[in-house]
Amino acid sequence: MEWNEHLLVWNHASVKVMDVRRVRIGEEEKEELYSYRLPDSAFIYVIEGEAGVCLEETFLEVSGAYVLHGGKGMRLDIVVESGTRFEYYLILYKAAVPVSERKDIPLIMEHSNPFQQQYGVQATHKLMLFNTVREMETVWKSNEGLGRLYVKSLLYRFVYELLKHLQLKGHTAAKTDLAEQAKRYLLEQYRHSVTLKSTAQALGCSQGHLSKLFKNKVGESPMRFLTRVRVEKASQLLLKTEANLQGIAESVGYPDGYTLSRSFKKHMGISPSKYRSEGLQTAVNEDMPSPEQGYAIQKDEFWSYIDNDYHNQVEGDHFQMRQKKKTIAATAMLCMALLLSACSGGSAATGSATTGGNALEGAGSGGAATSAPEAVADTGTRTITTVLGDVEVPANPQRVLVQYLMGDVIALGVQPVGISEAYDGAAFKEEVKESTDLGHWAEWDMEAVMKLDPDLIITAGEEQAKEMSKIAPAIYVPYGEITQEERVRLIGQALNKEKEAEQVLADYDQNVKESVQKLGDAGFGDKTISVFEGGNDSMTVMGKLFGAGRIVYDVLSLKAPKGVQTGIIDKNTYSESVSLEVLPEYAGDYIIRNTYDGMDDLSQNQVWSSLPAIQNHHLIEMEFGLSYYTDIYSAKAQVNFIVNALLGSPQS
Repeated sequence: MEWNEHLLVWNHASVKVMDVRRVRIGEEEKEELYSYRLPDSAFIYVIEGEAGVCLEETFLEVSGAYVLHGGKGMRLDIVVESGTRFEYYLILYKAAVPVSERKDIPLIMEHSNPFQQQYGVQATHKLMLFNTVREMETVWKSNEGLGRLYVKSLLYRFVYELLKHLQLKGHTAAKTDLAEQAKRYLLEQYRHSVTLKSTAQALGCSQGHLSKLFKNKVGESPMRFLTRVRVEKASQLLLKTEANLQGIAESVGYPDGYTLSRSFKKHMGISPSKYRSEGLQTAVNEDMPSPEQGYAIQKDEFWSYIDNDYHNQVEGDHFQMRQKKKTIAATAMLCMALLLSACSGGSAATGSATTGGNALEGAGSGGAATSAPEAVADTGTRTITTVLGDVEVPANPQRVLVQYLMGDVIALGVQPVGISEAYDGAAFKEEVKESTDLGHWAEWDMEAVMKLDPDLIITAGEEQAKEMSKIAPAIYVPYGEITQEERVRLIGQALNKEKEAEQVLADYDQNVKESVQKLGDAGFGDKTISVFEGGNDSMTVMGKLFGAGRIVYDVLSLKAPKGVQTGIIDKNTYSESVSLEVLPEYAGDYIIRNTYDGMDDLSQNQVWSSLPAIQNHHLIEMEFGLSYYTDIYSAKAQVNFIVNALLGSPQS
């Protein structure tokens, strides 16, 4: 970067100081290694001692009066020799450039953001820098409003002195490779809940920019790369451990065994259970890291990353510290090793098998056409009021994309051109087979969305709505915060299907009324029902707020066992995870168990086998994909399945 450009951006930047602290390591003959991911842009000003410092891609041996700058998301490692002392100031800051009339600033920020640059300099005017940063720390500790404002002015003074040094010495800032940083970040964080948004935030860039850079370098999107990493890790655990599918899923970043099973089968062409039973060995793509390819400094553990609260923690706690007996030369080897390694259908229901085929009958009646609607002339636009404000939509949208709530759109007679992934067993699975699957709804790729040329997008997330609105009108549906009637009517307005929406709601209500009457006539009014999901290690007991639990307790008004009523429903919680030892307290006269490929076989479990519902063959197995969705098409299918399964089960 040209330093005149660097100065130009700083002159137009809005800066907020996040933390100023003095850090000492290596005291009392202890040697410590810091492994730390910068939560924001940072200056590191060394004031005493020597250490080996590895900042992202660069190893340095630094000593007093050395200043290092790193961008948000960069990884920092520091090693001091045993018996020595190392001391430095850490200044963390956020910076942004407001919209300006100048056209050159956005270009500079896009290609060489100075707040993400990596550079360092041995200071010559030591006293000026030291006095400035020492005053910053003193005032920062006072925690006063005016003091914080003064700290900002001191930061500008510090930057002025530093840039003057750099300009005089002719230093060149190292260009940050965001794609490589993102790749490392995903390799490190795959066990956690990671999205494109969180990755971009960690690296201080936009989702679109990161996705484009990543594809150009790696050859696939960040989220597809993450999926491959997780599947590879899971495949190793399947072969090398006896852990159940749920445990493996949680250890590689999936919320449950079903999601892992679906992803595994999609990418490996075989189910996890079959993969394990046959002991298959698959060739590992050379771009796919194996579990043994950890980072040399901290093998197969996570680098500390604290986003918002680091400045409120006790001094020293913002780092992940470990004692190491390493020399500075050894650290260089470790950093080099780090760089090299980084580049490198549910089963049939017991007692209800014959009823499953009728579960979907009538699910889409009342305007639930599954074929594409006839062409309708475009007569302009309409305005729809949403929680995010008014949205202008086409009078008769023809190319609709929808996240998660596909069944609502199908029920209204509209065939979406693009959808989020539909799980096996979903009530509308057959109806959307011609729609383009864009993957998990929270991880849609903007380029893939644009290729479908949508004229209306129905989103399940607020951030997705804001992002997608750059492509086409986007309607955010807060499905967890509004009633089913409000949701269907909102989507009906967006699709210009208000009359169809009212008919679908009326048909649904009539179906529920008839179903409740059937169950009452059959004597189910005094029977208790449980809804379970899980295996040998633990069982999730569902309440009335989601999935099959909502249908059983809220829609069909069936009774819950006392443990479920007092422990979950009365507390207004979604579910409770319990051990099998206490499961009898939650088990009703009938049990509905959500199933998926690879789930634990409980037939030999003594607690499970002793439950009265199991002994009386009152177990109903319901595919996870059927129970997962909350749209009205799925809700009607869930009602029909549960009612038919109960009526078809053996009577006590």
